[in-house]
Amino acid sequence: MASGSVSQASLRYVTVTKAAISPTIDSADVTPTGSKLVVLDYTVATSCALDTPDNLGKSVGDSVNIIQGNVGPITVMASSLIGAKTTSTTAVFSREGETKTFIAASGTSWRVIGA
Repeated sequence: MASGSVSQASLRYVTVTKAAISPTIDSADVTPTGSKLVVLDYTVATSCALDTPDNLGKSVGDSVNIIQGNVGPITVMASSLIGAKTTSTTAVFSREGETKTFIAASGTSWRVIGA
């Protein structure tokens, strides 16, 4: 297989559960194929940090899917968010199972897609 080519395994979804206090979305969570499903599993209100695509070493179009895995509302905070049901810096998850996709729109901002 040629270097940099896409394999079947690299296209499969991988679930990552975060339960530590004040979680962050890591650079490994954001992929070119959006294959990571990050489950934020909290029973109380929690905030999660998402750095800029540039600071994470990511390119425009790279993405991550974030899921509220329990009843605690989740607020994802970033320097710049674009999309429905967001402010310029926060995206709020209000119900268990709610999923949003964060796609790098530029080196400094994320487009948010989802409920």
